[in-house]
Amino acid sequence: MYTKEELTYQILTQVNGGRNTQDAKIRPEDIAKYLPSAINYAILKQYYINKREGERTVPGDFIATYEDVEVKYSASRDLRYIDLPARVVPLPRDLGINTVSPMQGDAQFSRTDTTQLRHLSFISKHVPAQTFWFIEGQKIYFKNIPQIVDKVLLRMIASVDNLGPDDMVPLPAGLEVEVIEICRQFFTGQRSLPADMLNDNNDNNGNA
Repeated sequence: MYTKEELTYQILTQVNGGRNTQDAKIRPEDIAKYLPSAINYAILKQYYINKREGERTVPGDFIATYEDVEVKYSASRDLRYIDLPARVVPLPRDLGINTVSPMQGDAQFSRTDTTQLRHLSFISKHVPAQTFWFIEGQKIYFKNIPQIVDKVLLRMIASVDNLGPDDMVPLPAGLEVEVIEICRQFFTGQRSLPADMLNDNNDNNGNA
């Protein structure tokens, strides 16, 4: 597993033919702009491969853990929420968020979405201990979260653009090689930006 800086250097070496000199055509800042898209593409591709093989969960290698994420209150929404500590990798059905839970214990809050919110009032009356969460932009909102919960544990797939140069890039060895090759092909003009896949959150897409 590489740090972000090490991965950038590996890509530069491939793109510049092994010569990372001051007059090299491609610079580290060029890699930094493209790297998040290449990594997101590789993660999404791996998700669809796993799905075809019957595995619908996200590999643990991709997941970062954030502790003590502060729960805030929105008076205008009358909802409690957290700010995402990093930009989440876009996956179908918000699977870029792995789990949201209290800081202690084994309980996990339940995932929902905006299309199901109208049913939550009914559900909460019959299952009063159940806490639900849903994503809007860079926030996760809660329904029926206990007042005593002021911080949560969040496990998610964070986009690489939130990582510092010395942070480890959460990719297994096989995908590291693929990301390097994706970037090499892009900067040598052999492929375009894989934006079509990144923007497609349709979980029925199995052709990746």
